[in-house]
Amino acid sequence: MSAKQNNAFNALPRFIWGEAVSESGFEVQEFLTHTRYPRFICRVYEGDDVDTEPQLFESQLGAHPKTGELVYITSIDIGFKDWVFLDNGKPNEAAIKSACDEAIANYMMRDDEYGINN
Repeated sequence: MSAKQNNAFNALPRFIWGEAVSESGFEVQEFLTHTRYPRFICRVYEGDDVDTEPQLFESQLGAHPKTGELVYITSIDIGFKDWVFLDNGKPNEAAIKSACDEAIANYMMRDDEYGINN
């Protein structure tokens, strides 16, 4: 990625949350854009959309046991799937998981700010 493109991403908020608008209207699910390395867009899911439970303390990144797709799951029933990585090549899983853990903290802070789930 060029320095100019990198600076454009760095001028944006680190986490951008939102719903997509398609020809048929708003998508049912929410999306996350992460604008720092590792840059990615992914679908946010809540509840049983992925049909698996984390085996570690509170979050896990790995292959879905049935589909093999990369999923991030948490013990608070919020996770990420359907990834598009924006940097050259797929980043290492430790960097992805770290960004996801920070995104969940941002998600919870946002929900507290807007009084969601209170």
